[in-house]
Amino acid sequence: MTDRYVEAIKLLASDRTVERLGGIYALERIMRDSPKDHLTVVEVLASFIREHTLMATDEEEPLQTDHHPTEPVQAALTVLGRRPIAHEPFRIDLRGTDLRGADLKQARLDRVRLGSARLDGSDLTEARLEVVPYGA
Repeated sequence: MTDRYVEAIKLLASDRTVERLGGIYALERIMRDSPKDHLTVVEVLASFIREHTLMATDEEEPLQTDHHPTEPVQAALTVLGRRPIAHEPFRIDLRGTDLRGADLKQARLDRVRLGSARLDGSDLTEARLEVVPYGA
């Protein structure tokens, strides 16, 4: 399992889209095959999404109707949204991310922090959301 994980991380770090996608789906397979690695894979995918979607804090980009996440970011969002149900002692941090135009249909977004995330134009049809009091 360790070798599969290391190889998936190498693919995720690639500059080539097809290799990144392979890394994301390899991590999904690891998460499903190895419940003990579930939390690690969730953290890695959330970090990948944050790294590639964090918004600039000093300027507001005008609303664009054709904005969508890159293919690897969308794949990571999809994998997080369909992750197996498991005990997650933390909230997945996607605060301040630019998720405009994301396909989040039927995504399991409970335990996901989305404060200050841009979701304009995103499809949240049948997504499972959890309302959490501010600061919780």
